[in-house]
Amino acid sequence: MADRPHLIAELDPELATAARDLARRLRESPRPRELKSEAAELVVRLTIAGLESHFLRPVERLGLGFVALSTVRLGLKTSGQGVGVLVRRIFDGMDDEKLRGVADTLSATVVDLEE
Repeated sequence: MADRPHLIAELDPELATAARDLARRLRESPRPRELKSEAAELVVRLTIAGLESHFLRPVERLGLGFVALSTVRLGLKTSGQGVGVLVRRIFDGMDDEKLRGVADTLSATVVDLEE
């Protein structure tokens, strides 16, 4: 999979650290289900950060103006709310094994490019 094209989203270092910490705790916990709400919220935050990186930042950099920026912000807010509902619902149905799989996915996708 490493040789396939993919998009990279820049994350706030604190969000990346939170993702790594949660991945570790999900793996180490005897009952990862106790962390499912926290995991769902983190996945929502990561998703919104990715959307902002790919849609909002280019509009800001290009200086397309207030109307374009407001339109993108509204679209991201709306999609973020929809993603939040869906992610929370999915995480509610996850068992311990699936939540440990989330830890693996977090570890594989949140990487430092300088390493």
